[in-house]
Amino acid sequence: MVQQLARIDDQLRFLVAVARHLAPTGRFIFDVFNPRFDALTSADGVEREDTPELRLPDGRTLRRGARVTRVRWIDQVSETELIYYVGDKRYVQAFDMRWYLAAELQHLLARGGFRVRAMYGDFGRGPLADGSPDIVTIAERA
Repeated sequence: MVQQLARIDDQLRFLVAVARHLAPTGRFIFDVFNPRFDALTSADGVEREDTPELRLPDGRTLRRGARVTRVRWIDQVSETELIYYVGDKRYVQAFDMRWYLAAELQHLLARGGFRVRAMYGDFGRGPLADGSPDIVTIAERA
């Protein structure tokens, strides 16, 4: 969800809503992809399969591909498409995906009234480092 919020005012409104619904001692835990700049710079519009073919209970097959059609560097946004093949039909879900750096997330959360308790590089609580697949953030109200 956080990565679909491309504009700063949307991000801040979202954080206000999270704070409003969070218990006084609650924690806001979320993840974003740790940007891979090599993949971003090669945004060539080529579709790459990311889910191998699966057989559905009704007998049809499903597979999924993805492609980045454009990178808007100034906005830190990748224009992305997920392409689903269900049986003989093709469905495309196009969306903007905003990418964040760890330092930027810390600033954004502070602006939204949060304090970062921890950041990890994966769901196993591995250290956040260059090449980590994710930025898993644990925050609380400041």
